[in-house]
Amino acid sequence: MATAVNIPDLRPLSLGELLDRTFTYYRRHFWLFVGIMALPQVFIVAFNLCTDAIQRLSVSNTGATPGGSEWLVAGPVAGLGAGMIVMFIAYTLLYSLALGATTFAISEVHLGRMPTVRGSYRSMKGRLRRMLDLIFTIALRIVGVGVVLLFGVGALGVIMIGFGSAAGGVGVAVGIVLAVLGMIAAGVFAVWLTLRYGVAIPALLLERLKAKQAIRRSILLTKGNLGRVFLILFLMSMVAGTVSALVQAPFFVGIMVFAAKGQGVPPWWLSLPMHFASGVAYAVTSPLLMIGLALLYYDTRVRKEGLDLQLIMEALDQRPAQPVEQHVESEVALEQSSVLLTILLVFITFGFYYPVWFLTRRKALNNLKSPEKLSLGVLVLVLGIWSAIFVSGFILGILSEAGSRLNIRTWEIALRPMELVAGILLLIQCFKVRRILLDHAEAVEQHGIFSSGLAWERRESFSPIATFFLGIFYLQYKINQFVRSWDHKADGIIPGPITPLA
Repeated sequence: MATAVNIPDLRPLSLGELLDRTFTYYRRHFWLFVGIMALPQVFIVAFNLCTDAIQRLSVSNTGATPGGSEWLVAGPVAGLGAGMIVMFIAYTLLYSLALGATTFAISEVHLGRMPTVRGSYRSMKGRLRRMLDLIFTIALRIVGVGVVLLFGVGALGVIMIGFGSAAGGVGVAVGIVLAVLGMIAAGVFAVWLTLRYGVAIPALLLERLKAKQAIRRSILLTKGNLGRVFLILFLMSMVAGTVSALVQAPFFVGIMVFAAKGQGVPPWWLSLPMHFASGVAYAVTSPLLMIGLALLYYDTRVRKEGLDLQLIMEALDQRPAQPVEQHVESEVALEQSSVLLTILLVFITFGFYYPVWFLTRRKALNNLKSPEKLSLGVLVLVLGIWSAIFVSGFILGILSEAGSRLNIRTWEIALRPMELVAGILLLIQCFKVRRILLDHAEAVEQHGIFSSGLAWERRESFSPIATFFLGIFYLQYKINQFVRSWDHKADGIIPGPITPLA
């Protein structure tokens, strides 16, 4: 016999009630939320320690003669630099996971359940790529609008200053005003976009949406609620900043004392606990913002969609309310992703994302109807070669800056065969993906009198030249086209409107 659903206290909340419930949930489940956010802080503390160590090594090596002690310093500095890159990437991934885990945790708490740290992280299984897609898409939009306004109006202001200087007139003042207005407009629009996207993460995870769908959903839910989003963002950011400043204040005082004595770098016994204290402070305070936004997400759905009435009707119907986030797909499915996001990830990771792109889509591609499969061993080999090339280049750069007598050109020539091997292997993987997609498209569209024509059209439109020159960027563009086509073709069903927590 089905049991009745435990209906939580879902009702429209005033801003004061919303903030009060945020702090109440946080206080009652303190160790749950701190435990979730503590994991990424381990890596940011490690990143700060690596930065501190490089600074100390650089200071200790000041004045070294070429061919002397720089040999002893270059190796550790290169290792610490590579470690910083690894720590930053790990922090980015884990922080994204922690934001999602916090969202799932507060959702469970709000619906009257008892989540755990491990269970909250397990709820993020298979969702990390969508989460990263959402975060980078929002960042691109906000930064893009800010840059356009800043440089557009600012450039006009610089031109006016130039004309004004030549004419010796009012143009200088007008140009300065325009430049300032450009900065103000960029800041205002960036904040406005941030507020509109305020509940995109809860929408993405709790309704199993894709990045662009979650953004549109957030815009719909926050319409008429931008003031509440702003106050939550402002207040929670102030709390986090104030606590962090108070915790680190004694250490900053110590650093200022040593700086007054002429010591540019504080001793280890002072900087080490400061980094740990900073990590603890952010682990303690960072959950507040996500808790507030998740509760605002539920509140806007109660106000606009009657979520509380839906849950009550489910309870009266004796059907347990199963959140959408508990659904687990039987197999990994190929998904759409932003081509611009792919380009950005390759750029900011210095090319590391190129082989990672294949690794993250390997299971989904291998699930398609094709005899061709992507080999894990080949992709790991390419990633290893890529890492060796990057670390070697990093070390060579440091040695060159240090004035080493080593023949850098010889080392660069020695690395060329490794680059060639990695490039050839990645090119082979690109054409493998092309064949997999074409094989699957032919299998899906093999029914009907026009099936052969459709298959031929697919093959002709999938340019091997573009695959050769553009690689994963063109492949991602074609994957987006294929997935849209398959989604519309499957059972003749066109995706309908979003169902709230069905």
